[in-house]
Amino acid sequence: MKKTVMTALLALGSLHAAADCTVELQYQGTILGQNVFSSFECREALKECKKTQKSYERNHLLPKEDLSCVRLSSTGTGTGTGTGTGTGDDGGYDPYPPTGSITVIGEIENKSISLSGYSTTEVYNQCLNIIESGSFYNVDEMVLSINGHKYERAYKSSGYWSSAESICNKIDSMMTYDRLTPPMASQYPITVIGKIENRSVNFYGNSVAEVFNSCVETVDAGSFHNVDEMMISVNGHKYERMYKSSGYWGTAVSICNQVDTLMNSYRAVPVMPTGYLNAVGRIESRNFDLSGESVDELFNKCVEFVDSSSLHNVDEVYVSINNSRRQRFYKSSGYWGSSVSICNQVIRPVAN
Repeated sequence: MKKTVMTALLALGSLHAAADCTVELQYQGTILGQNVFSSFECREALKECKKTQKSYERNHLLPKEDLSCVRLSSTGTGTGTGTGTGTGDDGGYDPYPPTGSITVIGEIENKSISLSGYSTTEVYNQCLNIIESGSFYNVDEMVLSINGHKYERAYKSSGYWSSAESICNKIDSMMTYDRLTPPMASQYPITVIGKIENRSVNFYGNSVAEVFNSCVETVDAGSFHNVDEMMISVNGHKYERMYKSSGYWGTAVSICNQVDTLMNSYRAVPVMPTGYLNAVGRIESRNFDLSGESVDELFNKCVEFVDSSSLHNVDEVYVSINNSRRQRFYKSSGYWGSSVSICNQVIRPVAN
């Protein structure tokens, strides 16, 4: 009975306007479609909603948990029977997020930020408090992760986000349905090893997003700049050389996007042992004796050997696999210039 009465009370007096931010006063989670507060700035809409909430709580002696101000998505219309004030399955007001906590971590202009709450409204208000007290001015770059999803770089190529509202509105726009649901774990843990501009890296995680974020944090902390070459192995698969022939990967996100391209379904499954392999021979005048439990492992051992030996401009390789007859591979024109191209010759007798 009380809920029926309150529903009738809440239906009185709503404010509607075409605006960027809409907030609805709800009673015990009921989507009423009334007492809607709209503004071009979420802060103003929230302020009006909170004012009305306090009035209802005071006048009707309601517990604080009965009423809540919920940020809404835009309205829409459809053809079926749906919920909310629209007429279709995808229409009407649609409050978010789903139940559960929200975390936002990252950097705003190289200043670390961490937000958390049980609704986008709570996170938004916390953002306003932090930005207003943290002396954030003329922001044009943010790198943020929502609920463990991959870091995303937001960049304003012209002008700045110069107010707390504009900064937090941008963060608010990144809290989409997809990002509010935590990323799914991969079938197998993911290990990434290799080098970025001759500096060793090692990332590990239970999902692609976790590894990506580990990469971003490592690159940021290590001050990697102007990167044009990487050597990366995922889950024991062969090293892949990535080279940017023109320009550089200049940000942590752009660098780690290249690593991300290698974390596909094929490499997500770790390399399994296929049998002992021993490669003996020489590269130019440098002798080697390498072994592994798979072709990929043997190849990676070779890449690490070549890199550590600073072997460059190679045109001759001799190799014997498991005591087989030694074979000579010769490049009659030019050279094998990278460790990957050199080691492709070492595994030729057993490569598929």
